[in-house]
Amino acid sequence: MAKKKPVVPPGQLWPNMPISGSPVVIAVIGATGEYRSGKTIFGLQIAPGAHPAGHKFAGKPRTRVYDVEKSTSTYQGSGAEIVNVIEEVQKGLTNPNDKTTKIPSALDIYLWLLGDIAKIQPGQFDCLMIDPITDFDAGLASYIRNNPGKFDLTSNQISQGGGLLWGAVKQHWKTVLATLASRCQTFYFTAHLRDEFMGAVPTGKREPKGKDTLQEIASLYLWLERKPNGDGQVPEKPTAIVMKERLSDTVFDHESGELRIIPLMPPRIPVATPLAIREYIANPPDYAKLKDDERYVPQTLNDDDRLAMKAMIAKNEAEAAASSLAATEHQEKIVAMQQRLSEPQQTPDRTHETQAAAAAKREVNADAALTQSTPAPEPTPASAPEPAAATPEPLEPGLATPDSLKKLQILLSGIQWPDGEKTSQEWIQELLVRAGVPQEDGKVKPKKMSQEMCDKLIEMTTKKLVKQGVDPEELQAK
Repeated sequence: MAKKKPVVPPGQLWPNMPISGSPVVIAVIGATGEYRSGKTIFGLQIAPGAHPAGHKFAGKPRTRVYDVEKSTSTYQGSGAEIVNVIEEVQKGLTNPNDKTTKIPSALDIYLWLLGDIAKIQPGQFDCLMIDPITDFDAGLASYIRNNPGKFDLTSNQISQGGGLLWGAVKQHWKTVLATLASRCQTFYFTAHLRDEFMGAVPTGKREPKGKDTLQEIASLYLWLERKPNGDGQVPEKPTAIVMKERLSDTVFDHESGELRIIPLMPPRIPVATPLAIREYIANPPDYAKLKDDERYVPQTLNDDDRLAMKAMIAKNEAEAAASSLAATEHQEKIVAMQQRLSEPQQTPDRTHETQAAAAAKREVNADAALTQSTPAPEPTPASAPEPAAATPEPLEPGLATPDSLKKLQILLSGIQWPDGEKTSQEWIQELLVRAGVPQEDGKVKPKKMSQEMCDKLIEMTTKKLVKQGVDPEELQAK
């Protein structure tokens, strides 16, 4: 049986000719791989050149590339419209006064890209491409952190991270990618690779950067490779492991009455190009008779890789052991402080001090009696009367003593306050406000603090210091 020729009708990226004749749509394609594995070239081959005559945008590029790393600057001959994202973003980050330009953050890139893509008219480009997707992906997460209310989350839920945050990231990603796909026939993105870790230990394998949502939303996700052969020669075109695909044909078998699902992609594509994908759509692989180069064979580690991995594991284990020991010592210190603070305080024997004070008082009384029995000398005109000693303002019943207030102030000064926009003084102010300490013009009036409230704050502050590994007694002794 002669093979079907993969023909792409005008204005359509993928051939409309699988076995059943049903249309094929590949809305989102992702590609990952090492440096120089062919990720960028693959995207430029999806819809090269310009729109044909009669098209609404005839003569205009069929592909727009959002180049985040200047990786497509040498591919101008592809006919694609290449946008230098960093340069475009920086235009809006230049200070008009001193002409200084801010370095774009991932959030800046995300917001600019989203705004620019919104300006694209449907049909203006057959293929939109972001190369690579990493900064856009990170910027999306930052956007959610800065706008929790838009995703029915609180700031506390966002700061804690976990399932709520990443659930919102995934959901928003799907919305963004659906919007991108609606602007063109195929949205294509690339992602770099990174070392895979299990806990703090590298597995010796590599994995794509970015959220799992990128793979979830993709109709086809490829891991491109251009490995040298035994002679050290690197192939011109990459091979690809099909990591995820939703491309299949559905055929009804009238004899058996069963519905057959026919995969359109093999586990591995020997020559990974858009043309090869079109050929597989026209002539699906026979999974019962896959060719050797269509089978995926997991790669094993060589001896050098194993030695390097063992060395890394040993290093990580040593660092983990040292960290665990430090954590144990820190915890033991906290427990010791808690035990010491929970022990009843012994009242010192002050009999000697009391007796000495009583004797001193008797001497003062005797001197006073002697002074009253002796007439005071007439003051001379030259001598001025000594100013009377200031009488301390009597403390109102129930208010905190000066010693208690001083103790509270010392303890508060030792707390490690969270990093952020608030200063330590503002954290203290907020703590006292929550405790119900009277205010006047936004300032705390500690002289109006009750002893009961002061004791509660001292107790609360002491517990916080112990949790932070600070000894309250040592702090007061300084």
